Amino acid sequence: MANISRSVAFRLAVFGGGLGIATVVLLSGVFYFGTIGVLVGAADNKILEHTKHFADLYEEQGRESLRARIEQNLVDGEDSDTEIYLLSDATGGSLAGNIAPWTDAGAVSDRVIDHPVVRNGHPVRSRLILHKLSDGSVLVVGREMSDLDSIKALTGRAIAIGGLLALLLALV
Repeated sequence: MANISRSVAFRLAVFGGGLGIATVVLLSGVFYFGTIGVLVGAADNKILEHTKHFADLYEEQGRESLRARIEQNLVDGEDSDTEIYLLSDATGGSLAGNIAPWTDAGAVSDRVIDHPVVRNGHPVRSRLILHKLSDGSVLVVGREMSDLDSIKALTGRAIAIGGLLALLLALV
């Protein structure tokens, strides 16, 4: 047995198996992070687009028009299971939306951030923007990320199974 491990054929087989496993790991990582990156990027772009649209609506037509648009978006059936909105006055009182009133006034940044919120009475992970309007009101626009978490888990399991199969084939 000791002679087999010193043979050139054995070393080439181990090298080839290791190279195959490394290739599977590298390609799986690129696929995983590429897929998740595209999905998060699309969600962020939509959040940014809605924030700009709502801020423009506020400046052109006032707070009542923005409040009505938020309420309409929450019942229109389009992304209603994932969208997050909150319009609060300068004192933090909720005027419209589907999340608990925002208590951290220092978090307003106009950047998309990961932040847990309470949506329809349940804590959820979300990506959102906190945008301060000209009268001190705060507009929160975001998206619940549970569906992306499910895709991450599914993709991770598929990659793990593929990796184990590649390892098994390399050992054989």
